[in-house]
Amino acid sequence: MVGLESRVIELRSGRRLAWSDLGDRGGVTVFAFHGSPGRGADFAVHDAAATRLGVRLVGIDRPGYGLSTYSPGRRLSDVVGEVTELADHLGVDRFAVIGHSCGGPPALACARYVPERLIGCGVISGMAPQARHALTEGMMTSNRIQTKIYRHWPHRLDGLALGLWYLTLPAMAPLLGHARRHPQSEVQRMRQMLPACDAAVLSRDEVAAVFAAAVAGLNPSMIRAATQDMAMSIREWGFALDEIDVPIHIWHGDLDRNVPLSHGRTQATGLRDATFHLCPGEGHWLVFDHMPEILATVTGSSERDANSQPNPAP
Repeated sequence: MVGLESRVIELRSGRRLAWSDLGDRGGVTVFAFHGSPGRGADFAVHDAAATRLGVRLVGIDRPGYGLSTYSPGRRLSDVVGEVTELADHLGVDRFAVIGHSCGGPPALACARYVPERLIGCGVISGMAPQARHALTEGMMTSNRIQTKIYRHWPHRLDGLALGLWYLTLPAMAPLLGHARRHPQSEVQRMRQMLPACDAAVLSRDEVAAVFAAAVAGLNPSMIRAATQDMAMSIREWGFALDEIDVPIHIWHGDLDRNVPLSHGRTQATGLRDATFHLCPGEGHWLVFDHMPEILATVTGSSERDANSQPNPAP
């Protein structure tokens, strides 16, 4: 399933939007937002679980990833029009949304702006707003540096940043080329940078295959989209968490170094109606073990997480 062919539509804006259609095509639809970098096809590893639960799992290639067109000047609210346009194209009236890591904020944007179309919303290891308060304690060094830069980089200089990005492309090409030619070596390098719990997840054959396929598909557009994602997630979102009226489920591991536990806690306490699913001893990639309960929870099925606790204290 990792080599699954993506489907593509042309949006009213003229951009392309791609997705991978998984699980039970006649089931309840769940739109899934991948992390950064990533692709909708990354969710193919959950195809069997989705089928078993009667869920149509639609893994979206977010703008600039996979086969979806990059969108300059993108805002979090833009995802709402894209998802509802895709839902209309598929003939789906109501649906659930889930987002992992940098895919968490887009899921929450859907909850903010189209609550009438949602049957559920889940955030897995997702980023919280950091424009006012940095949440970097326990975060890996590279993410901590990016957080500091984007929190203080003025919007008016985004054009300069884009120009600098183009200047670095020639130096980036050999590195991307090496990674694409040797994806297994890159996955091994990633394992060495992660906490033991996440490294163990990446050591599984089916998970390593997902990451190897993602590395093999890396290109400059995806790197640019990943940079844009970090900036959007760290800056002002355009809405506050307490403006969201629908119930939100949040899963977070206490050993996550990519997006520390403080992000999950901040979201849970800032939302009006949140259920926090604490995952002790787990890290950023808990999504691979918890997807069945995540899909069951956001669609109202019977498999639930016994560790859930409403509105925890920070």
